[in-house]
Amino acid sequence: MEGEHRVLVVGAGFIGRVHVEALRCTHRADVAVCETGEEQRRRLRADFPEMETFASLDDALRRPWNAAVIATPAHTHLELGRRLTATGIPLLMEKPLALVTDGLADRIDAVSATGVPVMVGFVFRCHPALAAIRSELNAGRIGLPVQIVGRRGAHLPSRRPEYASTYYARREHGGGVVQDMRVMSSTRGEWLVGPIDRLMADAAHLRLPKVTVEDTVHVVARHGTILANYTVNQYQHVAEFTIDVHGNEGSLRADFVSNRWSSASVPDGEWSAQALPPFDRLQWFTRQAHVFLDVVEKRATPPCSLDQALNTLRAVRATLESIDHSEAWSRTAFL
Repeated sequence: MEGEHRVLVVGAGFIGRVHVEALRCTHRADVAVCETGEEQRRRLRADFPEMETFASLDDALRRPWNAAVIATPAHTHLELGRRLTATGIPLLMEKPLALVTDGLADRIDAVSATGVPVMVGFVFRCHPALAAIRSELNAGRIGLPVQIVGRRGAHLPSRRPEYASTYYARREHGGGVVQDMRVMSSTRGEWLVGPIDRLMADAAHLRLPKVTVEDTVHVVARHGTILANYTVNQYQHVAEFTIDVHGNEGSLRADFVSNRWSSASVPDGEWSAQALPPFDRLQWFTRQAHVFLDVVEKRATPPCSLDQALNTLRAVRATLESIDHSEAWSRTAFL
C-alpha cells in the first residue's frame, strides 16, 4: 500500500539518499527529508520533485510522522534519537550510535524508557548470505564454532568520490576505516557468535589521498573462547568481502561480493557453494526498510537493538584505544 507510513529521513548525505530510495521501493511509505544543507536539498528536489523537504527538524516536526530514519553524522545520532522518540516516533538509527561511550548507557536508557521501537541500521543483518550462514550455524551444521576470519577490501575513491570532503576525513566526526567499516565487521561477528570481550589492533594510513585518517586496520579478537581476525582496507582495486566461521565439524563462508554462501565438511575437501539470486545494494537496503516498517507495525523485533549496538561501539572504541595507546611491539631478534 503506497503511503501506508509517513517516514521522515533526517540527513540527506550518501546513506540518507540510499534510505530514501529504499523506503520508496517498499511502496509502503510516503517519504520526506530533513536536511540543513541547501545544496543537498536542491539535489533532492531535482531528483525527487514530488518529495517534501525541510531545512530544520523544528519545521519537520510540525507535521505528523509515524516513523523516522536518522542518517546524520554519528555524533548527532543519540540526541536526535532522544528528541524523536520523546514525540513517539519509531526510529531506524544509522550506526554507530555515537563516537564515545562515556555516559552512553544512560542516554540509551533515556531513549529506551520511552518504549518507542528503535532499530539500529546494521544492514548486513538483512543480507541473505549472512542470514544463511547464521541459520546453518544455529542449526549446528559445523558443530562448535572455534574461529572467525573476516576480510574486506574495496576502492573507496571509486565508490564514494566525495569521501575526503565528508565526515570520513575526521576521526572526531566518525571518519577513518575503524569507525567507518570496522564497526560493520564487529557486528557481523557478534551477530554470529556473540559479543567481543577482548581485542588488540593495528592500523595506519597507507594509501588514500586527501586524508590522513587510517585506511587499513587489522584486529585480533576474542568472542569468549572463539578466536577472531578481522582485516579491512579501503583502497584495493578488486573488491573482496568474506567472513568465515570454522567449527570442530566444518566451516561456513559468506561472500558478499559474489553473493553466495558456502559450507565445507570434508577434511582437505572443497567448498560447496550456494548461489543466491542477484542482489544489489538498493534491494539490500529495501529489505532492511521492510524489516523496519514491520518493526514499526510491531510485527517484528529489531535485528539490532540499542544494547547490541552499544556492545559493538565498545569494540570499536577498544580498537581505537589499542591503536592509539599500544606501548610497544614485541620484537624478535634475528641472528
